[in-house]
Amino acid sequence: ISLTVTGRCNRGCKYCHFYASHDRAEVERDMKPEVFRKYVEYINYLISEGYNITPRFSGGEPLVVENDGVFEMSDYLYEHTGLKPYIMTNGKLLSKKLIDKAYEHHIASFVVSCENPFKESEGAEHVEDVLKKYKMLQNDKVPLILGLVVVENSEFKNIKRIDEDILLSYIKRG
Repeated sequence: ISLTVTGRCNRGCKYCHFYASHDRAEVERDMKPEVFRKYVEYINYLISEGYNITPRFSGGEPLVVENDGVFEMSDYLYEHTGLKPYIMTNGKLLSKKLIDKAYEHHIASFVVSCENPFKESEGAEHVEDVLKKYKMLQNDKVPLILGLVVVENSEFKNIKRIDEDILLSYIKRG
């Protein structure tokens, strides 16, 4: 279950699927606590019905929620369901300190958006920078997972090459 915890973002990626169907001015706000609690109730209902649930915090950029709001939500979710969410992030705010804090607040992992290296998009972090940060911050507490974001139809023929030749080889170069 994907919970859009905020519509705000600290990037302006041209390809963003979220803003493709939302006007930024209309969605630049955080999820209200009472709405979040209703989602947690719904998750509990689904669990009681036998569903296997994996909660995801997304946005916008979940890490911009003020006053550690995303960590408070994670604590509440964990306390009431026993589930640890993962966070879909552009990675800009990731740091060793933030990862340690995420561990303390029951975050399972971060899925870090990684742009198509053959056709970078305006506003997005450059692939090399994302991969450097990924290697630098990879850890056992709250793992980072690369999420390949945009592969246009014209570039889809390169998907295997993007995955194997570029991303994996860069990570292995260490």
